[in-house]
Amino acid sequence: MQISIAILVGVNRIKSYIEKLIKAFKSRVLSYPNSIFEAEACLVATLRSLNAIGLLDNASLVITPNAYTEGILYDVIPNTTLGDMTVVRATTATRVNSAGLIEVVPRNLFTYSEQFDNFDWVKTNLTVTANATTAPNGTLTAEKLVATAIDSNHILSQSLVSFISNIAYSFSYYAKAAEYTKCGIRIGGPGYATTHLAAINLTNGSIISQQGFTSLSVTLINNGWYRILGTFTSATGLTPNIQPLSDSYTIVADNFSYLGNGTSGIFAWGAQTEKGSTATEYFPTTTRLNIPRIDYTNGSCPSLLVEPQRTNLALNSDGNLSTYPTAINVTNASSSFNSFTNAIQFPSTALALAYKTVITTAQTYAISVFIKMDDNSVPIIGTASNNGNLCLIIAGNIATNNLKVESYGNNVYRLSGTATSLAINGNNGLIRYDTQVLKSFKITGIQLEAGAYPTSYIPTIASTVTRNADVISKTGISSLIGQTEGTIFVDANLSVNVNERRLISVSNGTETQRIIIWTLGTVLYATFNTMSVTLGNFPIGRTKIAVGYTISGANTIYNIKVNNNSLVSGSVVAAPNPLNSINIGANTSLGLFLQDSINSIQIYKTALSTTELQSLTTL
Repeated sequence: MQISIAILVGVNRIKSYIEKLIKAFKSRVLSYPNSIFEAEACLVATLRSLNAIGLLDNASLVITPNAYTEGILYDVIPNTTLGDMTVVRATTATRVNSAGLIEVVPRNLFTYSEQFDNFDWVKTNLTVTANATTAPNGTLTAEKLVATAIDSNHILSQSLVSFISNIAYSFSYYAKAAEYTKCGIRIGGPGYATTHLAAINLTNGSIISQQGFTSLSVTLINNGWYRILGTFTSATGLTPNIQPLSDSYTIVADNFSYLGNGTSGIFAWGAQTEKGSTATEYFPTTTRLNIPRIDYTNGSCPSLLVEPQRTNLALNSDGNLSTYPTAINVTNASSSFNSFTNAIQFPSTALALAYKTVITTAQTYAISVFIKMDDNSVPIIGTASNNGNLCLIIAGNIATNNLKVESYGNNVYRLSGTATSLAINGNNGLIRYDTQVLKSFKITGIQLEAGAYPTSYIPTIASTVTRNADVISKTGISSLIGQTEGTIFVDANLSVNVNERRLISVSNGTETQRIIIWTLGTVLYATFNTMSVTLGNFPIGRTKIAVGYTISGANTIYNIKVNNNSLVSGSVVAAPNPLNSINIGANTSLGLFLQDSINSIQIYKTALSTTELQSLTTL
């Protein structure tokens, strides 16, 4: 009995310790505006595993894909701004979210979603007082919208250029009564056949009137704040409007009109527009361009997706057939799958589909498409005209290299392959052959990109779209890095890649004073300054690498462990020092990008023992 009690007390102490660490971490990051924390259970598991092998207190830096904001990936340890990583991409991108769905990062299409005084928001007969009251999240970030002394409509709006016609969207914002006790929500603009318009009572959350919305809801959040949510179908010229309303408003030409007084208004905060008829949790934004991609492709716990720059050359990637030069016997589907809004229906008859874009002769391209078989079977990717559901064609050449069928859950798969273009003809097709397997299916998410492998989905409409490379780094952190001894640990998900690529670089910002972990083809390497150590073929899938080093004079003694492989030990004539910066998954000057994902980065200021290295890397 005493032993059982002692064990229980020990377990509870460990649990309490981990809980305190996570509580402090969440408290810090969520105290910053626009910060997100997710996958807490996964963070708990990571910290518990470190604590179980006695290394949690030894780590000087721990980076996990759990907390972030635009431009920042927060560190768990030391849990200060010193270790927070800087994230730069300068474009939006996509990820696989926790529900297994592909979504744009960020999913909120508004910029500056809490800063209505920003120039991205258009004020019509309206003024904005910034940080006028406490927002629903407890921060002093809510704005006051005041109607000017003009007898007309009083509108806060933001034009969105990425809307697709005839697609469902959701628009929401938070509102609270001030001098005015009513507010309006409106979707309208030039070319819009039916304006969507609703008036809300902010004293009790009742809907006074509404027209045109597919659905409309008002939810009490706290302290008089309501979240107002309307779903609608988009059209050309769409503009979402937020409007304070006086008691004397009237509806004139599908809009609210009244005489304001220049001092009265409502409080508003947290605007969001997103694709789809099912609204999600509010996601705060500023520029929308540099959000780290916390991706769930590899399971229920996220990883940090790091990719090179790529351009999707296929126009209308979700399948608007009106722009396709060849579409034989195929139609736009009545329904789509995953989070896509369109799909193309292939019947079980001979047919073809081609999309037009610009290609270059003798260039290697990767082609990919999402597919769902109508009978929910596993699709077969063809290598000729008679042996698959779908052949992927690149400028007259069937893609037969690097063929993949990847499951995205719910009977959705991504087919991909690579080929070298044969000629500049402008037509690059997805061709269906059915002499062997007569089955109907739907496709969407078409992507053609120059490169030897496919990358994450890049949505396009009327023109090609480029997603810039993910650059995640931090300088000026020599105090977190062991200068004469230390250990660098990376937990990554790796796939075969013919290109040279970096997992992590710890350096002084140059290629001469550095310790890097990198791959070329299927081989994994560690390099100290310019001296490289071959670690053999890396395991496909989850790979844990720990590099322990001790600098002695002009030499570095190393012990390196990869998964359950044998320890690699030795020394090289190199003394990397000083070490004051970290770059995760990229060398931007040389264009060496990871094209895979990172589960965890850990830095120790001591050279861990061989036993500790083994414990750290065991799968």
